[in-house]
Amino acid sequence: MTTASPAQAEQDQIQEQQNLGPSYISSALSTLWEKAAASLTTNELEWFARFTGQAEREVATLSETIMGIGCLISSDDNTGNFQSKSDVSELLFNVSNQLDAIKGMIHIGNQSAGRLRYPDLYERIDALNGGTQ
Repeated sequence: MTTASPAQAEQDQIQEQQNLGPSYISSALSTLWEKAAASLTTNELEWFARFTGQAEREVATLSETIMGIGCLISSDDNTGNFQSKSDVSELLFNVSNQLDAIKGMIHIGNQSAGRLRYPDLYERIDALNGGTQ
């Protein structure tokens, strides 16, 4: 086994960072999942599979929050709620981030459930990929 030079190792690290894509919560969760999935135990997979249920609860909470904000805005007679462009954009950026996190939770939950349902298939896939995806 050959060892890469420090310069080559640094270059490889830079290349790997560039291949990770944009910094979204779902991207981070997916990247971590892909690196760890092959080594998770059944108990760990069952824990991650529950993410889809948690994501469902998060969506319900977010829906109620957005409904409350909609009611607040519709009853506002120019008293100050969301009067500035930055207030509205900040709110929407936060909602977008929450939805992105929920998307990541759903992805991991579904992937975990698939690994639990079809362990032989994923063992073969993992073996083809050298133990990691």
